[in-house]
Amino acid sequence: MDDLDKRLILQLFLNPRAGVRELSTRLEAPRTTIHYRFIRLIRNEVIKGFSLYVSPSVLGFSHAFIIYKGNYTLPNSVINFKCIEGFTISQIFYKDYLSLTEINPIRVFPVKESIPYSLSKFDLNLIKELSKNPINIRELAFKLKRSVKSIRRHIDFLERNGIIKVLPIIDLGKIDLLFYAVLSEEPVSVPNEIWRISDNVKIAIASNLEEIKRNTEGIKERSLITIKSEYYVNNWIDVVQINWT
Repeated sequence: MDDLDKRLILQLFLNPRAGVRELSTRLEAPRTTIHYRFIRLIRNEVIKGFSLYVSPSVLGFSHAFIIYKGNYTLPNSVINFKCIEGFTISQIFYKDYLSLTEINPIRVFPVKESIPYSLSKFDLNLIKELSKNPINIRELAFKLKRSVKSIRRHIDFLERNGIIKVLPIIDLGKIDLLFYAVLSEEPVSVPNEIWRISDNVKIAIASNLEEIKRNTEGIKERSLITIKSEYYVNNWIDVVQINWT
């Protein structure tokens, strides 16, 4: 894996719906090269697909990141990160904070954010359909009987406000990059951030351990910095079984 492959993977996190033309411009490489590299990463199962992350705030749930021992998945899990340090970090949604004690977590980082407005029924239906097909906007427009422009506008709104995010599912064991998380009890800033989940939870990328050390200097001791070995997104809205219409 060379520098272009690494930069392509980075762009897929930052701009997951970017087409070959846009990626070619951003990466300053010919379209044919970008297309070839993308297909090769898929064939080599470096890129396993794309999933839709949906913030639990969209339905009024509180949520937190918990650290626990074991590789099992909790039924109210939104996204799971397996860590090289031997534990799992899971974002879970809940109604009662006391219910978290039943899991017996090592640590808990509550997410202190909520959506300050109510989404329309159309936005909720769009999120439901995006969870099945997060990439093909034209197909979504046809199914929801809206123009592509209208669908893009709604998606941009949802993404800009942290309600959803399309994530490429990457086999982290096949790339020469380190994905790490910073969880803090207060707002934190991290260089090379690829995903701001909340003010106090950030996902970033680095080339080596020394870069992670430099990027996290000054972060308070009560924070947690951990390197990811695997991650996957759960379609939690199916678990909740909400009536979206």
